[in-house]
Order: sequence, then C-alpha cells, then structure tokens
Amino acid sequence: MKLLITYLSIIITLGLSQDTRSTIFNTGTPETDDGYLISGDISIADRFSISSDYAMEAFKVTMTMESESATMIISIHEDLNNTPGAILGSWDLPLTSSDIREYLLYTFQDCILFDSGEYYWISVKAADSESTAKWIYSPGDFYTYATSADQQLNWEPAQGNAGSTK
Repeated sequence: MKLLITYLSIIITLGLSQDTRSTIFNTGTPETDDGYLISGDISIADRFSISSDYAMEAFKVTMTMESESATMIISIHEDLNNTPGAILGSWDLPLTSSDIREYLLYTFQDCILFDSGEYYWISVKAADSESTAKWIYSPGDFYTYATSADQQLNWEPAQGNAGSTK
C-alpha cells in the first residue's frame, strides 16, 4: 500500500509540473470551400500576435490541392513594418488530397521561439511552378493578411479572411 501511495504521489506531481500547451493562433473551422489560390508567384500570409513567450511545437493549415500534385512551402516570418519579414523557419508540405484537409506540421526540430507582445506571420507559397493549392478561408473576416505576387519579395497587407490556421 505504501508503494502504491508513493507511486501515485509521483505520478500526480509529474502531471501537475508539466508545461501546459496553448493555442496561440486559431482562425476557426472553415465554413466554406472558398480560399486563397496559391500558385506560381502568388503567396498569402496571416499575421498573428503572441501574448506570452512560446516555443512552437506544431501548426495546422487547411488546404485543398488544385493541381494534379502539389507541394507548398509554409514559413514563419518576423513582422517587418506590418508585413512578413525575415523567415524564422520553413517546411515543405506535400498535399495529398483535392478535398478540404487540415494538414499538421510538427516543428520540434526547429525550435521557433516567439516573444510576448510581438507580431509574426505564417505564409504559404508554391514550391514549384506546377503546384497549385487553395488555402481555405477562415470563417471570420477581421484578420490582417498579406498577399505577394512576386515570390514574397513585396507584400500588400489587407483586412479580411485569413487562411485557416491553428
């Protein structure tokens, strides 16, 4: 019995001392199959803010493949005068379905650190000239997003639907 109580105490202590995980940006579940078309030189980015210091473990984007095959490049950027700035990390995302799908990317190996009170951006661009995809709209239309028509050299910020992201 004494061993059982000791074991339970250790398990409870470990459980209570674990870091909690938080969602730092969630645009909500898409309510339509409309979205931003991404291909060639066209890229889209969502801006998000950080309320506490975080290390990013994973994120999700909701997309559909519009070409026969497609690979997107998802990047996290610093904020540069209210547009996407320097890239902090990038990941290739091979799309597997022409149906709406939520894709999960793990980022443990890259250790992206976010600072409290700062803005950041998540962008999507085509990995090659044959890849075309749609980043499904968020249900809300009050987000800051940016578009680029020149392979992310210049950005045009706007207000409206974000690309669906968690």
